[in-house]
Amino acid sequence: MTSKNRAWAVAACAALALAVTGCGGDDKDSGKGGDSGVEKLSANEIADKAREAMKSATALKAKLEGVSEGEKTTAEFTLNKAGNCDSSMDAGKSGGYSLIKVGDDIWMKPTGMMGQAMVPTGGDVVEKKFKGKYIHDTATNPAMKAMAGLCDIKRMQKDTTESQDQKWTKGGTAEVDGKKAVAIEGKNSEGDPMTLYVAAEGKPYPLKVELKGKDKATILYTGWDEDFTPKKPSAAETVELSQVEQEAKKAS
Repeated sequence: MTSKNRAWAVAACAALALAVTGCGGDDKDSGKGGDSGVEKLSANEIADKAREAMKSATALKAKLEGVSEGEKTTAEFTLNKAGNCDSSMDAGKSGGYSLIKVGDDIWMKPTGMMGQAMVPTGGDVVEKKFKGKYIHDTATNPAMKAMAGLCDIKRMQKDTTESQDQKWTKGGTAEVDGKKAVAIEGKNSEGDPMTLYVAAEGKPYPLKVELKGKDKATILYTGWDEDFTPKKPSAAETVELSQVEQEAKKAS
């Protein structure tokens, strides 16, 4: 894989990591409503309960820290069912981005190789001429479509709720960010071991996922069903994708 392609792959994997849990719920009920009942269930029953909760989630926040091929990646995602998002990622040498989507409009501020991957022709024109700018277009533009997919909570719900062949082993209880959780252990689609922590109080939504294979990551979840409206970048912070592509052609 070339470094440009890897930059996009890192972004995609960060988003897919959100879906690896196959569960979700309602943060506003956390700590309320008493025992969720999951402590009494088997590991697979806990996963089923969490998977069902995922289907009704209208929003989520997640924070990821991981290491892939020796390179640290951090990311934060805030998504809702309307397809809006406010997200960011830093993948070290592979670059990073800030991403905002409101309706069909999408703004992306790439850094490093992310800019080169976004506009393959013209070399590092994004970094040289438009550094610090949000690049704007619609989510239907092929150049933006992959990034728009990172905002699609419905796609993540569909992928996870259709993946029901996972076999889990029940672990003990733990505390995650001050909340009681039950741990279940299994493997992701690559066969790497992972542990999912499901809330033991309120609705059985995920609190944390730990991936423990060759690529290590920790994902913390908050903000279930807490809706939001991303702040659109100002005109001074924005450049149109068509203008970037024109400059890239001149530099190629």
